[in-house]
Amino acid sequence: MAALVAVGLPLLAEDGLRVTPHDGESVIYLFSQEPEISFLSDKLSIGSKDASSPLVMDLDNVAAITFEKNLSAVELAEAEAIYFFADAAGLHFRNVEAGVPVVVTDLSGKVLLNSCAGDSGEVDIDRADFSKATLVVKVGKMALKVAM
Repeated sequence: MAALVAVGLPLLAEDGLRVTPHDGESVIYLFSQEPEISFLSDKLSIGSKDASSPLVMDLDNVAAITFEKNLSAVELAEAEAIYFFADAAGLHFRNVEAGVPVVVTDLSGKVLLNSCAGDSGEVDIDRADFSKATLVVKVGKMALKVAM
């Protein structure tokens, strides 16, 4: 089964937008998060009211953009979804397979954190551990550019 990333987890059934790259990892933005899609030259940019930085992908890597009906937390969990959310404390990833690498770098590529997900399936990156900076957070094959 392909990995799935869901931005914000619905409690009730909701509709969403799924972006599937050729490498097989899907990203779902729920409509309640007001996703915004932009095309920048050869890039696809997707942001939302809940994301601090947009997800940017090469257009050549986008296999499909589809609309999904009635997504629920149960369906996403059964799909073995990796999902994340941010709050005042930091970034939180859930349903991460044990042993998956977690790497945080600054924009120059300097490694600030190099770890692996534990058995709990949860990865928490504490905002207090990093000064106000823009970071690249990689969890497995997923990468996010985040302003802390």
